[in-house]
Amino acid sequence: MNLPDYLLMNIYRHRENTFLIENDRVITYHELLESILIYAKTIRENTSTEKKVFLRESTAFSTLVRLLALLNNNVSVALVHRGWEGTTVDDDYWQSIENYKHQASSMELQKMLTEEIMNRKQSNSTLSFHSSGTTSDKPTEMTVSQDNIFFSMTSISATLKYNNKSRIGVTTPLSFDYSLYQFLMAIASGGSVIYSDFRLKAHRSFDVFSRYDCNYIALIPGLLKQYLNLRKLNASGKTPLYITLTGEFLEQLTLEQCHQLIPETHIITMYGITECKRVSITPPEICVIESNCVGLAIPGTCVLIKDKDERILRSGAGECIARGAHVINGYASGGPCQFTEHEGQRQLNTTDIIHIDNNGFITFLRRSNEIIKINGKRIDSKTVKRFIQQTYPDINDISSRDNKIIITSRNDLPAESIKEVLKKYFYEHHAIVLREIVLRKKENLNLKGM
Repeated sequence: MNLPDYLLMNIYRHRENTFLIENDRVITYHELLESILIYAKTIRENTSTEKKVFLRESTAFSTLVRLLALLNNNVSVALVHRGWEGTTVDDDYWQSIENYKHQASSMELQKMLTEEIMNRKQSNSTLSFHSSGTTSDKPTEMTVSQDNIFFSMTSISATLKYNNKSRIGVTTPLSFDYSLYQFLMAIASGGSVIYSDFRLKAHRSFDVFSRYDCNYIALIPGLLKQYLNLRKLNASGKTPLYITLTGEFLEQLTLEQCHQLIPETHIITMYGITECKRVSITPPEICVIESNCVGLAIPGTCVLIKDKDERILRSGAGECIARGAHVINGYASGGPCQFTEHEGQRQLNTTDIIHIDNNGFITFLRRSNEIIKINGKRIDSKTVKRFIQQTYPDINDISSRDNKIIITSRNDLPAESIKEVLKKYFYEHHAIVLREIVLRKKENLNLKGM
Protein backbone atom coordinates (compact mmCIF):
# COMPACT_ATOMS: atom_id res chain seq x y z
CA MET A 1 0.00 0.00 0.00
CA ASN A 2 1.35 3.43 -0.92
CA LEU A 3 1.40 6.39 1.44
CA PRO A 4 -1.63 8.33 0.03
CA ASP A 5 -3.81 5.19 0.19
CA TYR A 6 -2.66 4.44 3.73
CA LEU A 7 -3.46 7.95 4.94
CA LEU A 8 -6.85 8.11 3.19
CA MET A 9 -7.87 4.72 4.55
CA ASN A 10 -6.91 5.73 8.08
CA ILE A 11 -8.82 8.99 7.77
CA TYR A 12 -11.90 7.05 6.66
CA ARG A 13 -11.42 4.51 9.44
CA HIS A 14 -11.55 7.26 12.09
CA ARG A 15 -14.24 9.31 10.31
CA GLU A 16 -16.35 9.79 13.44
CA ASN A 17 -13.42 11.13 15.50
CA THR A 18 -12.27 14.72 15.90
CA PHE A 19 -9.18 15.30 13.80
CA LEU A 20 -8.32 18.94 14.43
CA ILE A 21 -9.27 21.85 16.64
CA GLU A 22 -7.96 25.13 15.22
CA ASN A 23 -9.16 28.58 16.28
CA ASP A 24 -11.92 26.81 18.22
CA ARG A 25 -13.21 25.20 15.03
CA VAL A 26 -13.72 21.45 15.46
CA ILE A 27 -12.96 19.44 12.31
CA THR A 28 -13.77 15.73 12.07
CA TYR A 29 -11.90 13.11 10.08
CA HIS A 30 -15.02 12.92 7.91
CA GLU A 31 -14.69 16.60 6.98
CA LEU A 32 -10.96 16.18 6.41
CA LEU A 33 -11.44 13.28 3.99
CA GLU A 34 -14.28 14.93 2.08
CA SER A 35 -12.21 18.11 1.68
CA ILE A 36 -9.17 16.17 0.45
CA LEU A 37 -11.22 14.19 -2.10
CA ILE A 38 -13.04 17.28 -3.42
CA TYR A 39 -9.80 19.24 -3.71
CA ALA A 40 -8.00 16.28 -5.33
CA LYS A 41 -10.71 16.16 -7.99
CA THR A 42 -10.34 19.91 -8.57
CA ILE A 43 -6.61 19.45 -9.11
CA ARG A 44 -7.15 16.64 -11.63
CA GLU A 45 -9.57 18.76 -13.60
CA ASN A 46 -6.96 21.53 -13.78
CA THR A 47 -4.72 20.20 -16.53
CA SER A 48 -2.18 22.98 -15.96
CA THR A 49 -1.09 21.62 -12.56
CA GLU A 50 2.65 20.93 -12.70
CA LYS A 51 4.38 17.78 -11.47
CA LYS A 52 5.96 19.71 -8.63
CA VAL A 53 4.56 22.76 -6.85
CA PHE A 54 5.50 25.03 -3.95
CA LEU A 55 2.87 25.09 -1.21
CA ARG A 56 2.91 28.07 1.14
CA GLU A 57 1.96 27.26 4.72
CA SER A 58 -1.42 28.65 5.72
CA THR A 59 -3.85 27.48 8.39
CA ALA A 60 -3.14 23.95 9.54
CA PHE A 61 -6.33 22.60 7.98
CA SER A 62 -5.91 24.20 4.56
CA THR A 63 -2.21 23.32 4.43
CA LEU A 64 -2.83 19.68 5.22
CA VAL A 65 -5.80 19.28 2.86
CA ARG A 66 -3.91 20.79 -0.06
CA LEU A 67 -0.75 18.84 0.72
CA LEU A 68 -2.51 15.45 0.86
CA ALA A 69 -4.65 16.22 -2.20
CA LEU A 70 -1.55 17.12 -4.22
CA LEU A 71 0.39 14.03 -3.12
CA ASN A 72 -2.72 12.02 -3.90
CA ASN A 73 -2.53 13.27 -7.48
CA ASN A 74 1.13 12.30 -7.70
CA VAL A 75 2.20 15.96 -7.54
CA SER A 76 5.42 16.52 -5.61
CA VAL A 77 5.21 19.29 -3.03
CA ALA A 78 7.79 21.66 -1.59
CA LEU A 79 6.32 22.99 1.65
CA VAL A 80 7.47 26.54 2.41
CA HIS A 81 6.86 29.08 5.19
CA ARG A 82 4.47 32.02 5.03
CA GLY A 83 7.21 34.49 4.16
CA TRP A 84 8.26 32.60 1.03
CA GLU A 85 8.59 35.07 -1.85
CA GLY A 86 8.48 32.65 -4.77
CA THR A 87 5.49 31.43 -6.78
CA THR A 88 3.29 28.92 -4.99
CA VAL A 89 0.32 26.77 -5.95
CA ASP A 90 -2.78 28.81 -6.81
CA ASP A 91 -4.92 29.60 -3.76
CA ASP A 92 -8.07 30.17 -5.81
CA TYR A 93 -8.95 26.48 -5.84
CA TRP A 94 -8.70 26.33 -2.09
CA GLN A 95 -11.24 29.12 -1.61
CA SER A 96 -13.90 27.02 -3.31
CA ILE A 97 -13.11 24.12 -0.96
CA GLU A 98 -12.96 26.31 2.14
CA ASN A 99 -16.52 27.44 1.45
CA TYR A 100 -17.69 23.94 0.58
CA LYS A 101 -20.55 22.64 2.73
CA HIS A 102 -19.79 19.11 3.86
CA GLN A 103 -22.74 16.90 3.09
CA ALA A 104 -21.54 13.45 2.02
CA SER A 105 -22.90 10.52 4.02
CA SER A 106 -20.58 7.72 5.14
CA MET A 107 -21.69 5.60 2.19
CA GLU A 108 -21.13 8.45 -0.26
CA LEU A 109 -17.75 9.14 1.32
CA GLN A 110 -16.75 5.49 0.90
CA LYS A 111 -17.77 5.64 -2.76
CA MET A 112 -15.68 8.79 -3.29
CA LEU A 113 -12.71 7.17 -1.52
CA THR A 114 -12.93 3.99 -3.60
CA GLU A 115 -13.09 5.96 -6.83
CA GLU A 116 -10.06 8.01 -5.79
CA ILE A 117 -7.94 4.94 -4.99
CA MET A 118 -9.03 2.91 -8.02
CA ASN A 119 -8.28 5.75 -10.42
CA ARG A 120 -4.72 6.32 -9.14
CA LYS A 121 -2.24 5.11 -11.73
CA GLN A 122 1.02 5.81 -9.91
CA SER A 123 2.29 7.18 -6.64
CA ASN A 124 5.89 8.35 -6.53
CA SER A 125 5.46 12.00 -5.55
CA THR A 126 7.84 13.48 -2.99
CA LEU A 127 7.71 16.08 -0.23
CA SER A 128 10.39 18.72 0.29
CA PHE A 129 11.28 20.83 3.31
CA HIS A 130 13.56 23.86 3.35
CA SER A 131 16.20 25.04 5.79
CA SER A 132 16.37 28.68 6.84
CA GLY A 133 18.82 29.51 4.05
CA THR A 134 21.56 30.98 6.22
CA THR A 135 24.20 28.40 5.31
CA SER A 136 24.28 29.22 1.62
CA ASP A 137 22.34 32.50 1.30
CA LYS A 138 19.38 30.51 -0.01
CA PRO A 139 17.27 27.73 1.53
CA THR A 140 18.51 24.16 1.27
CA GLU A 141 15.81 21.92 -0.18
CA MET A 142 15.60 18.42 1.31
CA THR A 143 13.60 15.79 -0.60
CA VAL A 144 11.64 13.16 1.32
CA SER A 145 10.22 10.06 -0.36
CA GLN A 146 6.89 8.47 0.50
CA ASP A 147 8.80 5.52 1.99
CA ASN A 148 10.73 7.93 4.24
CA ILE A 149 7.50 9.52 5.48
CA PHE A 150 5.69 6.22 6.00
CA PHE A 151 8.54 4.63 7.92
CA SER A 152 9.34 7.68 10.06
CA MET A 153 5.79 8.44 11.14
CA THR A 154 5.04 4.81 12.06
CA SER A 155 8.33 4.30 13.89
CA ILE A 156 8.10 7.57 15.86
CA SER A 157 4.41 7.20 16.74
CA ALA A 158 5.02 3.61 17.87
CA THR A 159 7.65 4.88 20.32
CA LEU A 160 5.46 7.74 21.55
CA LYS A 161 2.43 5.39 21.83
CA TYR A 162 0.00 7.68 20.03
CA ASN A 163 -3.53 6.23 19.82
CA ASN A 164 -7.10 7.36 19.18
CA LYS A 165 -7.25 8.89 22.67
CA SER A 166 -4.21 11.11 22.06
CA ARG A 167 -4.84 14.87 22.00
CA ILE A 168 -1.66 16.42 20.64
CA GLY A 169 -0.96 20.12 21.13
CA VAL A 170 1.06 21.63 18.28
CA THR A 171 2.17 25.27 18.17
CA THR A 172 5.09 25.49 15.72
CA PRO A 173 4.52 26.13 11.97
CA LEU A 174 3.76 23.22 9.63
CA SER A 175 6.77 24.24 7.52
CA PHE A 176 8.78 22.96 10.51
CA ASP A 177 8.88 19.30 9.53
CA TYR A 178 8.31 17.79 12.97
CA SER A 179 5.07 19.79 13.28
CA LEU A 180 3.75 18.30 10.05
CA TYR A 181 4.66 14.83 11.27
CA GLN A 182 2.45 15.37 14.33
CA PHE A 183 -0.53 15.60 12.00
CA LEU A 184 0.53 12.56 9.99
CA MET A 185 1.09 10.53 13.17
CA ALA A 186 -2.32 11.59 14.44
CA ILE A 187 -3.88 10.28 11.22
CA ALA A 188 -2.00 7.00 11.60
CA SER A 189 -3.34 6.53 15.13
CA GLY A 190 -6.74 8.26 14.96
CA GLY A 191 -5.66 10.91 17.47
CA SER A 192 -6.66 14.58 17.58
CA VAL A 193 -4.47 17.64 17.03
CA ILE A 194 -5.08 20.92 18.82
CA TYR A 195 -3.25 23.58 16.82
CA SER A 196 -2.47 27.09 18.04
CA ASP A 197 0.25 29.04 16.24
CA PHE A 198 2.72 30.47 18.77
CA ARG A 199 3.65 33.26 16.34
CA LEU A 200 0.37 34.93 17.30
CA LYS A 201 0.66 34.72 21.09
CA ALA A 202 2.57 31.91 22.76
CA HIS A 203 0.73 32.19 26.07
CA ARG A 204 -2.58 31.83 24.26
CA SER A 205 -1.42 28.50 22.84
CA PHE A 206 -0.82 27.09 26.31
CA ASP A 207 -4.25 28.27 27.43
CA VAL A 208 -5.79 26.49 24.43
CA PHE A 209 -3.89 23.27 25.18
CA SER A 210 -5.10 23.34 28.78
CA ARG A 211 -8.70 24.09 27.81
CA TYR A 212 -8.85 21.19 25.36
CA ASP A 213 -7.11 18.83 27.79
CA CYS A 214 -4.08 17.94 25.63
CA ASN A 215 -2.25 14.88 26.93
CA TYR A 216 0.71 15.47 24.56
CA ILE A 217 2.35 18.78 23.65
CA ALA A 218 5.10 18.99 21.03
CA LEU A 219 7.49 21.85 21.85
CA ILE A 220 10.94 23.25 21.25
CA PRO A 221 13.02 24.14 24.36
CA GLY A 222 12.60 27.89 23.83
CA LEU A 223 8.81 27.53 24.02
CA LEU A 224 9.10 25.14 26.96
CA LYS A 225 10.89 27.89 28.88
CA GLN A 226 8.02 30.27 28.14
CA TYR A 227 5.55 27.65 29.34
CA LEU A 228 7.48 27.21 32.59
CA ASN A 229 7.56 30.97 33.14
CA LEU A 230 3.78 31.06 32.77
CA ARG A 231 3.44 28.20 35.25
CA LYS A 232 5.47 30.23 37.76
CA LEU A 233 2.95 33.06 37.47
CA ASN A 234 -0.13 30.87 37.38
CA ALA A 235 0.01 27.19 38.32
CA SER A 236 -3.70 26.60 37.65
CA GLY A 237 -4.92 24.70 34.61
CA LYS A 238 -4.27 21.18 33.46
CA THR A 239 -0.80 20.06 32.48
CA PRO A 240 -0.14 17.45 29.78
CA LEU A 241 0.93 13.91 30.52
CA TYR A 242 3.80 14.24 28.05
CA ILE A 243 5.87 17.00 26.48
CA THR A 244 7.99 15.97 23.52
CA LEU A 245 11.01 18.16 22.82
CA THR A 246 12.92 18.70 19.61
CA GLY A 247 14.61 21.45 17.62
CA GLU A 248 17.56 22.44 19.80
CA PHE A 249 19.55 21.64 22.93
CA LEU A 250 17.69 21.35 26.24
CA GLU A 251 19.40 23.00 29.22
CA GLN A 252 19.79 20.97 32.42
CA LEU A 253 18.31 23.86 34.41
CA THR A 254 15.19 23.83 32.24
CA LEU A 255 14.74 20.10 32.77
CA GLU A 256 15.08 20.54 36.54
CA GLN A 257 12.47 23.32 36.44
CA CYS A 258 10.13 20.92 34.64
CA HIS A 259 10.47 18.45 37.50
CA GLN A 260 9.65 21.23 39.97
CA LEU A 261 6.85 23.10 38.17
CA ILE A 262 5.14 20.33 36.21
CA PRO A 263 6.05 17.16 38.16
CA GLU A 264 3.17 15.15 36.70
CA THR A 265 4.36 15.79 33.14
CA HIS A 266 6.77 13.34 31.56
CA ILE A 267 9.48 15.04 29.45
CA ILE A 268 10.38 13.05 26.33
CA THR A 269 13.72 14.11 24.89
CA MET A 270 14.80 13.25 21.38
CA TYR A 271 17.41 14.03 18.78
CA GLY A 272 17.01 14.37 15.06
CA ILE A 273 17.57 16.47 11.98
CA THR A 274 15.40 16.91 8.91
CA GLU A 275 17.72 14.64 6.92
CA CYS A 276 16.46 11.61 8.87
CA LYS A 277 13.56 13.05 10.89
CA ARG A 278 14.44 11.42 14.25
CA VAL A 279 17.67 9.71 15.21
CA SER A 280 16.57 8.73 18.71
CA ILE A 281 13.78 9.15 21.26
CA THR A 282 13.67 8.51 24.99
CA PRO A 283 10.88 5.94 25.55
CA PRO A 284 7.98 7.47 27.55
CA GLU A 285 8.40 4.91 30.35
CA ILE A 286 11.92 6.21 31.11
CA CYS A 287 12.38 9.31 33.26
CA VAL A 288 15.01 11.69 31.89
CA ILE A 289 17.47 12.96 34.52
CA GLU A 290 20.18 14.41 32.25
CA SER A 291 19.07 16.92 29.64
CA ASN A 292 21.55 15.75 27.00
CA CYS A 293 20.22 12.17 27.14
CA VAL A 294 18.27 11.67 23.90
CA GLY A 295 17.19 8.06 24.26
CA LEU A 296 17.45 5.08 21.93
CA ALA A 297 17.51 4.78 18.15
CA ILE A 298 13.95 4.79 16.81
CA PRO A 299 12.63 1.27 15.99
CA GLY A 300 13.93 -0.22 12.77
CA THR A 301 17.01 2.00 12.55
CA CYS A 302 20.64 1.87 13.61
CA VAL A 303 22.81 4.57 15.16
CA LEU A 304 26.61 4.22 15.09
CA ILE A 305 29.58 6.47 15.73
CA LYS A 306 32.69 7.22 13.70
CA ASP A 307 35.59 7.80 16.07
CA LYS A 308 38.69 9.95 15.56
CA ASP A 309 40.43 7.00 13.88
CA GLU A 310 37.58 6.71 11.31
CA ARG A 311 36.37 3.43 12.84
CA ILE A 312 32.63 2.70 12.75
CA LEU A 313 31.57 1.51 16.22
CA ARG A 314 28.35 0.65 18.05
CA SER A 315 29.40 2.40 21.26
CA GLY A 316 31.71 5.19 22.35
CA ALA A 317 32.02 8.84 21.36
CA GLY A 318 32.25 10.21 17.83
CA GLU A 319 30.33 11.49 14.83
CA CYS A 320 26.72 10.29 14.71
CA ILE A 321 25.88 8.01 11.78
CA ALA A 322 22.23 7.07 11.16
CA ARG A 323 21.18 4.11 9.02
CA GLY A 324 17.71 3.10 7.94
CA ALA A 325 14.61 3.86 5.92
CA HIS A 326 14.17 7.20 7.72
CA VAL A 327 17.17 8.73 5.91
CA ILE A 328 15.79 11.03 3.20
CA ASN A 329 16.50 10.96 -0.53
CA GLY A 330 18.96 13.83 -0.24
CA TYR A 331 19.35 17.49 -1.18
CA ALA A 332 18.01 19.10 -4.33
CA SER A 333 21.34 20.88 -4.89
CA GLY A 334 23.85 20.14 -2.16
CA GLY A 335 23.79 20.49 1.62
CA PRO A 336 25.78 20.12 4.84
CA CYS A 337 25.45 16.35 5.49
CA GLN A 338 26.79 13.35 3.59
CA PHE A 339 24.50 10.57 2.28
CA THR A 340 25.88 7.13 1.44
CA GLU A 341 24.70 3.52 1.08
CA HIS A 342 25.71 0.64 3.34
CA GLU A 343 24.59 -2.90 2.52
CA GLY A 344 21.46 -1.61 0.83
CA GLN A 345 20.59 0.83 3.64
CA ARG A 346 20.63 4.60 3.37
CA GLN A 347 23.26 6.13 5.66
CA LEU A 348 23.59 9.69 6.93
CA ASN A 349 26.77 11.20 8.36
CA THR A 350 25.26 13.95 10.55
CA THR A 351 28.53 15.70 11.62
CA ASP A 352 27.08 15.89 15.17
CA ILE A 353 29.08 14.41 18.06
CA ILE A 354 27.32 11.90 20.32
CA HIS A 355 28.10 9.17 22.85
CA ILE A 356 26.45 5.73 22.77
CA ASP A 357 26.69 3.53 25.88
CA ASN A 358 26.70 -0.27 25.93
CA ASN A 359 22.90 -0.34 26.27
CA GLY A 360 22.38 1.82 23.21
CA PHE A 361 21.42 5.03 25.06
CA ILE A 362 22.58 8.13 23.24
CA THR A 363 23.97 11.33 24.76
CA PHE A 364 24.15 14.39 22.53
CA LEU A 365 27.52 16.09 23.07
CA ARG A 366 27.89 18.90 20.54
CA ARG A 367 27.82 19.93 16.93
CA SER A 368 31.13 19.54 15.15
CA ASN A 369 30.64 22.45 12.76
CA GLU A 370 29.81 26.14 12.89
CA ILE A 371 26.04 25.62 12.81
CA ILE A 372 23.96 27.13 15.61
CA LYS A 373 20.49 25.63 15.92
CA ILE A 374 17.90 28.13 17.14
CA ASN A 375 14.29 27.09 17.62
CA GLY A 376 14.53 24.39 14.99
CA LYS A 377 16.37 26.52 12.43
CA ARG A 378 20.01 26.08 11.46
CA ILE A 379 21.99 29.28 11.64
CA ASP A 380 25.48 29.38 10.18
CA SER A 381 27.58 31.45 12.58
CA LYS A 382 30.09 32.39 9.88
CA THR A 383 27.36 33.79 7.65
CA VAL A 384 25.81 35.73 10.55
CA LYS A 385 29.21 37.12 11.50
CA ARG A 386 29.86 38.31 7.94
CA PHE A 387 26.45 39.98 7.89
CA ILE A 388 26.82 41.80 11.20
CA GLN A 389 30.45 42.80 10.46
CA GLN A 390 29.15 44.90 7.56
CA THR A 391 27.79 47.30 10.19
CA TYR A 392 30.14 46.52 13.10
CA PRO A 393 33.59 45.39 11.81
CA ASP A 394 34.87 44.88 15.38
CA ILE A 395 32.61 41.84 15.91
CA ASN A 396 35.00 38.98 16.57
CA ASP A 397 32.77 35.92 16.93
CA ILE A 398 29.22 34.64 17.37
CA SER A 399 28.39 31.35 19.02
CA SER A 400 25.75 29.48 20.99
CA ARG A 401 26.46 28.41 24.55
CA ASP A 402 24.32 27.68 27.60
CA ASN A 403 21.22 28.40 25.51
CA LYS A 404 22.47 31.95 24.82
CA ILE A 405 23.62 33.63 21.64
CA ILE A 406 27.02 35.05 22.54
CA ILE A 407 28.62 37.84 20.49
CA THR A 408 32.22 38.80 21.21
CA SER A 409 33.92 41.96 20.02
CA ARG A 410 37.36 43.52 20.10
CA ASN A 411 36.06 46.84 21.44
CA ASP A 412 33.12 48.25 23.35
CA LEU A 413 30.12 48.34 21.02
CA PRO A 414 26.46 49.47 21.38
CA ALA A 415 24.84 46.35 22.76
CA GLU A 416 21.20 47.20 22.03
CA SER A 417 21.90 48.21 18.42
CA ILE A 418 23.81 45.00 17.75
CA LYS A 419 21.03 42.92 19.28
CA GLU A 420 18.48 44.62 17.04
CA VAL A 421 20.61 43.97 13.94
CA LEU A 422 20.95 40.32 14.91
CA LYS A 423 17.23 39.90 15.65
CA LYS A 424 16.40 41.45 12.29
CA TYR A 425 18.73 39.00 10.55
CA PHE A 426 17.13 36.00 12.27
CA TYR A 427 13.65 37.35 11.58
CA GLU A 428 14.39 37.68 7.86
CA HIS A 429 15.52 34.06 7.86
CA HIS A 430 12.45 32.95 9.82
CA ALA A 431 14.35 31.87 12.93
CA ILE A 432 12.34 33.35 15.78
CA VAL A 433 14.73 34.20 18.61
CA LEU A 434 13.58 33.13 22.05
CA ARG A 435 17.08 33.14 23.52
CA GLU A 436 18.99 35.77 25.40
CA ILE A 437 21.55 37.63 23.28
CA VAL A 438 24.74 38.42 25.20
CA LEU A 439 27.43 40.88 24.08
CA ARG A 440 30.91 40.41 25.58
CA LYS A 441 34.30 41.97 25.08
CA LYS A 442 36.93 39.47 24.00
CA GLU A 443 39.64 40.31 26.51
CA ASN A 444 37.20 39.71 29.38
CA LEU A 445 36.64 36.14 28.31
CA ASN A 446 38.62 33.08 29.18
CA LEU A 447 36.82 30.78 26.79
CA LYS A 448 38.74 28.53 24.47
CA GLY A 449 38.35 29.33 20.80
CA MET A 450 37.07 32.88 21.29
